[in-house]
Amino acid sequence: MISSTNILIKEKIIPPTRLKDNSNSWRVRGIYALILLLLPPALLINLGIIAFIDDEGIRSLVALEMKLSGNYITPTLLGQFYYNKPPLYNWILLAFFELTGVINEWSARIPTVVFLLAYASTIFYFYKKHFDTKFAFIMAFIIITCGRIFFYDSMLGLIDICYSWVIFSMMMVIYHRYQKKQFTRLFVFAYLLGAIAFLLKGLPTFVFLGLTLLALFVWKKEYARLWSLDHFKGMFVFLVIVGGYYAVYLQFNSLEDLFPKMVKQSTRRTFVEYSWIPTIKNLFTFHFEQVYHFLPWSALVLYIFQKDALSKILKNEFLTFCVLAFAVNIPLYWSSVEVYPRYLLMFPPLIYGPLLFLHFENQSWNRKVFNWLMATAMILTLGLIAYIPFFEKTPAVDFIYLKWMFLFGLMSTAAFFFFKWKAERLLLFIVFLLGIRLAFNWFVLPERLISDKGSEMRSLSIQLGEMTKEKDLYAVRGVEVEKANAFYITNARQKIISSKGKEATFQKNVSYIIDPQHLPDSLEFYQEFKFICRHNEPYYRLVGQFK
Repeated sequence: MISSTNILIKEKIIPPTRLKDNSNSWRVRGIYALILLLLPPALLINLGIIAFIDDEGIRSLVALEMKLSGNYITPTLLGQFYYNKPPLYNWILLAFFELTGVINEWSARIPTVVFLLAYASTIFYFYKKHFDTKFAFIMAFIIITCGRIFFYDSMLGLIDICYSWVIFSMMMVIYHRYQKKQFTRLFVFAYLLGAIAFLLKGLPTFVFLGLTLLALFVWKKEYARLWSLDHFKGMFVFLVIVGGYYAVYLQFNSLEDLFPKMVKQSTRRTFVEYSWIPTIKNLFTFHFEQVYHFLPWSALVLYIFQKDALSKILKNEFLTFCVLAFAVNIPLYWSSVEVYPRYLLMFPPLIYGPLLFLHFENQSWNRKVFNWLMATAMILTLGLIAYIPFFEKTPAVDFIYLKWMFLFGLMSTAAFFFFKWKAERLLLFIVFLLGIRLAFNWFVLPERLISDKGSEMRSLSIQLGEMTKEKDLYAVRGVEVEKANAFYITNARQKIISSKGKEATFQKNVSYIIDPQHLPDSLEFYQEFKFICRHNEPYYRLVGQFK
């Protein structure tokens, strides 16, 4: 008979916890239902209204050029071979473009939402093998609602959430197949997922796969497994999938430039490209920056400051593996100067699981401070929500008072029961965060649509595309055409823009995109159009003909 004051692990019982497994109570089931009801509108409302950032433009433009060229094997960008990423995510985007029947921001971002839900479901599945339903449910929603994902990456058509899901799944397969001593399946499934991850993002996959396998078998003192026939079977699966793709690739293009470009892409943010001074500086600032980016749940880091934190975690084998997988893989990113938080999205479930466990095991100052931080954040946010209709910058939103009353009612109710139902505090905080995202969707995104420079960039780029549908349009070689601009122009024209020529090869009656700082002196230029861009000075490009 297992006490309700224990978290159940299938392998063994971990020390008593104060988290009661009351997942089947009407109260908890009601909160689950409310969270699941709020999640779709929180993730989907106004998903496609903001213009692409450049990285989104790259992903979608490469996919669009595949469709326009009919070449799905060798990716291109502005008509030139694109080597930075393998093509799998572009194929996924193309599938969603076909399924939805549109090629725009919404259809490019829907895959991100799908993969985020798949990622959270995978976290729930694996944590449910070791802990009760409530613990696994909270873990899944910690990933969805951490600040960096919930208010940024989940709204963008980028590769990183999909890639992180595959990498996390690979780590979990490695551990759980090991637990069952199914070594053939361990290596075959690990390398199968590794092959998928490689075709998504390339060389970083080798680091995750190799270090995780090495750490596990060194930890378990089973080094010989790394030289076993089972391991070679896994390698063979990887070779067949990845090697098979590149065998087909060779029919269209040489590999001579491909792998050097992939290596450069994978090392350009590390000390290979930077001096030691910024690298050493980053070693001291890295974790503080990540705590900021992954708020509010990164506040769980408070629990590592209790004296018995590590010993409690190490009593649980699964949590020990999570910490080990985190510890062996994070140094590459920790030592890299230019690392965006979205590159780290496979790590939160590895580190938040142990921290959440400590939260439920703890009744000292750490838990009091964490609860106080949550309560303070809720009270301050409610004050802002109450003031929404009176903000000068609040945009004209349909049914603004109805939406405002719904949000204020939802969030104030969640805050009220947060103080009343102590056992459900984290679930109620998730409800509150979903309310914040709804407020962001309804009131912040429409205002950003009006004020964001990207809106004008998108409008002018589409206008240019429509103007040049029946004309030849080239980018003068060496001129930087930002990828978000290029996507909108290409999508409107349904023709690939390519780079062409220097002065001697300019053609009559052909339109060119040119940097106004580099107009050739020897030719007369007739300007037809001007469009803005976000990043590269001067912040506009000219379109016209040479005479």
